[in-house]
Amino acid sequence: MDSRAALAVEPVSLRNRGDVRRIYNDAFPKGDRIPFWMLQTVAKRRATEMFVFRDGDAYVGVDYAVSIDGITFVLFLAVDKRGRSRGYGSRILDQIKVDHPDDIIIVSFEPSVEGADGCGPGSRRKAFYLRNGFRETGYAGVMGGKSQEIMVYNGAFDPDSFRDFFRKYSNGATCPEIRRLRIGGR
Repeated sequence: MDSRAALAVEPVSLRNRGDVRRIYNDAFPKGDRIPFWMLQTVAKRRATEMFVFRDGDAYVGVDYAVSIDGITFVLFLAVDKRGRSRGYGSRILDQIKVDHPDDIIIVSFEPSVEGADGCGPGSRRKAFYLRNGFRETGYAGVMGGKSQEIMVYNGAFDPDSFRDFFRKYSNGATCPEIRRLRIGGR
């Protein structure tokens, strides 16, 4: 398969739902997953997209994002475990950038543990996003007691705008706490 060819993009449907669920479940630990039925239900809302990406006949990845008022927040991006390290994640991000060319694109992930060997999932995800043009913001969002480092592409991160984004999307029901990250132990 041509690693430079565009991936086919499909909405989640009865035909591909099993593959989407498998990719999602394999990519995230059980404690970090939102129930799949809930993702599908919420994906029907205005401003929400859930797409599966295909290379030939193989489903290789999934993205779930919300776009409101010039901000696109990628809640999750998952690549099939059999296709990792083959550039699929970067190609999916490229498609998101094409689909939202003027938006500030935000991603979040669990931060690396300070003093760790730098090889944990947070370190790998951060390196991946840095390679794909995202920048550190110096902020983390905290919801449900879990902290997620925030990175941005195509603009500056504004904590107040991000809070407003969540308020609009959840009709005021939820809003993360935004905290400054301690960089370099300072």
